[in-house]
Amino acid sequence: MAEAALTTATMQMEQSLTGAIELHREAASLSADGHTIGALQFDRRGLSIRLYHLDAPPFVAPIDVAFSHRAVAGDLVKIIEGLNGANETLSTKHRAEALDHYYTAFTITQDTYGNDSILTNADWELFMSMDPTNEELISLLLRI
Repeated sequence: MAEAALTTATMQMEQSLTGAIELHREAASLSADGHTIGALQFDRRGLSIRLYHLDAPPFVAPIDVAFSHRAVAGDLVKIIEGLNGANETLSTKHRAEALDHYYTAFTITQDTYGNDSILTNADWELFMSMDPTNEELISLLLRI
């Protein structure tokens, strides 16, 4: 009985905005210890919670969702760097996903703060640091 209550409490925590913050903190800790795959899993769960709370109370600010997209993209970049060219297929897949997350963070920040914001420019620079090809840029722009 106590286990069921604990499991329910854990599930509610993981679906709350506080849970999203805790997931991102745990991801940062894992990443600092070199556990990038684990960090990616926690950051993806944090992103999922924040995306849910864009439309469901308690509501989250879009800029918090941008943070989560940046965190997932950063994890993917670290994984790509760790692969060091050993698995080109996986690197390409992770690169496309990282570009998508960085671009989404940029568009959210741009919508929130406008074109002249320091944060908007920083997100654009993160996106461009991935050196997207013309085909990748077109693909991202066509989804709008």
